[in-house]
Amino acid sequence: MFKIPFFGWGLKLVKTIGIDRNNRREANEQLIKQGLARKNEGYWITIFPEGTRLAPGKRGKYKLGGARMAKMFEMDIVPVALNSGEFWPKNSFLKYPGEITVIICPTIPHASGSEAELMEKCEHLIETQQPLISGAGPFAAEMPSETA
Repeated sequence: MFKIPFFGWGLKLVKTIGIDRNNRREANEQLIKQGLARKNEGYWITIFPEGTRLAPGKRGKYKLGGARMAKMFEMDIVPVALNSGEFWPKNSFLKYPGEITVIICPTIPHASGSEAELMEKCEHLIETQQPLISGAGPFAAEMPSETA
């Protein structure tokens, strides 16, 4: 993403943490090294726990990297649910008009469990909010209909 003109330059300006997802071990090292640098510079660290953008309605596997960093850096987790994928589809540069909804969930203290427990709490908070904000955009997922 850093190689995309203008967009990539913007990512560099705001000191985005860049990782090489093709090399998992090196990606984890980059995440820890760059994450610690950003923390020490006073930045908040934002991580999408699935590791990539997903199509609306799709649910990815929540990875432990964010919880690992939270425990290592002694930073609490603030889960966020959003529906931006309904207006900016995966693999598309085009964005469509509409109102994105963001729900900031209750903070999860970094000392309130193991990495797996923290990520389980994070996933639960995000995924219980997702149905409340889904269905507003032009690329909203088909919601299964309830049967009586």
